[in-house]
Formats: sequence, C-alpha cells, structure tokens
Amino acid sequence: MILTSVLSCSQSTNEVQNNNEPRSEVIVIDTGDFYVYREYFPNDTLSLEVGMKDDQITGFRKSYYSNGSSKEIVKIKGFYPTDYCCPNGLYKVFYENGVLKEIHNKENGEYEGRVISFDTLGNKKAEFQVLQGLRHGMAKRYYPNGMVKGVYEYKQDTLTKTAYTFTEKGDSLKRYFLKKGKISFPITYWKEDGRSLTGEYYNNQNFKVKWTWRDSSRNTVKSEIVDTVNGQFITPLF
Repeated sequence: MILTSVLSCSQSTNEVQNNNEPRSEVIVIDTGDFYVYREYFPNDTLSLEVGMKDDQITGFRKSYYSNGSSKEIVKIKGFYPTDYCCPNGLYKVFYENGVLKEIHNKENGEYEGRVISFDTLGNKKAEFQVLQGLRHGMAKRYYPNGMVKGVYEYKQDTLTKTAYTFTEKGDSLKRYFLKKGKISFPITYWKEDGRSLTGEYYNNQNFKVKWTWRDSSRNTVKSEIVDTVNGQFITPLF
C-alpha cells in the first residue's frame, strides 16, 4: 500500500498509472484529520479503501475482488501501521460471488470469540468459539437446510467431552465420548426408526467392549462382549 501525503484540505489527491488510469486516491474528510485512502485495479475498479489518521489505519478497511464485489470488510478498533495485516476488530470475509463466507473477531493478530462460516449459497456451515487463536468451547456444524449436523466441545483446540451428530431431519445419529481428541467410549449410534447400538467399556476395562442393541422403545434386544485389539475396536453391524 503506497500512501499519498496530504498537506492541505483539498478534497482528493490522485496518483496515476502509466496507462493514465488512477492507481490510488486520498479523500479528505472535514479538515483532513481523518481521510480515506483508495487503491484501484488496472481496470479502474476499486481494490482497497481504508480509513486513515496520522498516517495510521483506523476505523475501517475494505478490500474488493476485481469484479467489484467485496472481499473483506474490517471494522477496526484502534490505530495500526499501514502494513499491519490483522488489526483488532470485526472481520467479514466474502466469496467472489459476493456471498458472506465468514464472520470473526481478531485480537492481537489472533481469532478471538465467536466464528461463523457459511457455504457459497449463504447457508450457515459452522459456528464455534475461539480463545487466543485456539478453538475453545462449544462448536456446531450445520446441514444446508439449517438443521444441526453435530455438536462438539473443544478445549484448547482439542475435542473433548461428549459429541453428538444428527440426521438432516434432526434425529440423533451418533453420540460419543472424546478423550484427548480421539473417539472413546461410551458411543451410541441411532437408526432413523429409533433403534440404537451402544458400545461401552466392559467392567471399566479398556480391552473389552460391551455392545448393546436396543429397539425404538429402548428395550435391550441383545448384547455382546468383544475384545479390542491394541485399544482399537470395530463397530459391529447395525
């Protein structure tokens, strides 16, 4: 980003490319204490505009694709050098087709707080919490129809506690326990008709698993105790 110095209260100052198309522009607001800096693509469409004060970026920063649609909009908190990539503030990132891709906050150059992502059609895809750049807290994934696909919990970027997955209709599909980011027991699978299969360690021994089949009324149909192999297990037919 090349900045043009503002030495007066003129309304704009232009720099021109070799092909006589504008390359950058400064728009002075009021007395010139705050101004807007703009850059352009060779085809003369806007590529960047950013709020400036005392030769530092502040207020906002907007970048664009060459087709004119928004690429990123940042609502900036504070003042930062012109070459700083990640000022504190609220970020909105877009696909090239203009659809919102992600919303997040940044603090000290890291993701912080809630992050929401969307697919190219604008449907919510995922939502999770971040603490000092690491996923921490509840997270959800969604189907394109808006139904929850899965609910998870992270601790310092590692999956923990109990996770749940669902069908597109909202029915339970799977529930499992996580230990150090890996699937552990107990674990339960569901069919759409309500039947389920549950696996759990047998007598608290990590080398034996008890599988229990239940009907839609939660009545036990059958159970089976099997050995694990080096702590690994195979889910039986269900």
